[in-house]
Amino acid sequence: MPNPSYKFLFTTPETITTTSVKRLIQLMCANKTLAQFVIDEAHCIDYWGFNFRPSYSSLGTLKDYDVPIVALTATATDRTVSVISLQLRLQNPIIIAQSFLRSNLHFSVVSKKSSVKDDIAKLINENFSNCCGIIYCSERKDTIEMAYTLNSKGVNATYFHGALDPFEKKETSSAWLEGRAFVMCATSAFGMGIDKPNVRFVFHLTLPKSPVEYYQEAGRAGRDGAQSTCTIFFKFEDRGKQLRMISSLADNEHKILAHESLNAMSMYCISNNCRTKQLLQYFGEVVLDCNNCDACQRADHQASRDASEDGKNVIQCVQGMLQLVPKVTFKVTVLTFVGSRRKEVTAKKFNQVDKFGAGKGKFSFQSASKFIQLLIVRNILKEELPSSTESTSTATIVVGPEARALLQDEISVNRLE
Repeated sequence: MPNPSYKFLFTTPETITTTSVKRLIQLMCANKTLAQFVIDEAHCIDYWGFNFRPSYSSLGTLKDYDVPIVALTATATDRTVSVISLQLRLQNPIIIAQSFLRSNLHFSVVSKKSSVKDDIAKLINENFSNCCGIIYCSERKDTIEMAYTLNSKGVNATYFHGALDPFEKKETSSAWLEGRAFVMCATSAFGMGIDKPNVRFVFHLTLPKSPVEYYQEAGRAGRDGAQSTCTIFFKFEDRGKQLRMISSLADNEHKILAHESLNAMSMYCISNNCRTKQLLQYFGEVVLDCNNCDACQRADHQASRDASEDGKNVIQCVQGMLQLVPKVTFKVTVLTFVGSRRKEVTAKKFNQVDKFGAGKGKFSFQSASKFIQLLIVRNILKEELPSSTESTSTATIVVGPEARALLQDEISVNRLE
């Protein structure tokens, strides 16, 4: 069309590769009325293109039109930048990047209890009364239950998830955007394109899949530059659902990446190191401790110390237990390592394995749990999920792929104080 009546064509990857839109693009190119392609949220080319929305992998065909391409994203690792360049067939692209640092954001991790929804309602009433916020939930039912709990406690809240019909989506999002509802309880389906400046808090009810997903969602807080809070309510067992999703992926690079990303997110939650520093390091940026997150502000913060021998003892403890039974759980592994005489240990004669009680006097049950979680995140131990035919949903523990490296002093592990 020689004189298009619009300045922008806003479309999706699925639509732009259809025959009708291709013809339109060809005509606009011939008439020199198409200036450039702009791909927003370009990190999705890497994170969605392999499976969830394969049309993202087809965007490289835009290069055939000989029109400039601009790719925009707020969260991309060096790897993702390379994947974007490769998929879009960009040759020697100009890459413009700025710091990921958001100094007005206070990052924290809170131990998740069974009363988490009531705990969040109390936290909002005490610290964020009449403030705008988002609570991200992993399941649709949690968005509804969280909103119900908040409303019952006097917090004006609404909810959003992908299964709502278009009218409901528009109504609930408008209520939040216009300030008729202060808190939005939502799955990750909510947020892309949301740019409300006065979001004072972003809470995560469940462990996010990756630092990229987390920084995208947490980054919706404090866009006006004012102090804002980003908190994850963390329970290590929440990894199970994410692991099941990962196990359903085809065995390829993205499955490996998904597992590495989950481990990085888990490490963020269990580590005592600066939260901001950990996030930015994931994106390839080196910064000093922020002195603003919960880890930096802990009065009892201590430097980590080498615990490689303790790690070796845990490995040998698991190996000894597996010689007696085919499967061992996380909890029983911890109990055996700290030398407990509880029935679940003695009934299976775990008190007779060589490294029984190797952590006694050095670790409490809680600190041993955290240490063994670290070994799992480092792939020194490995969680195995039950098959679909088994009656239990509890993961079991086996020796991981990095155990040999630790036993042979090729790697080390520090204890998290």
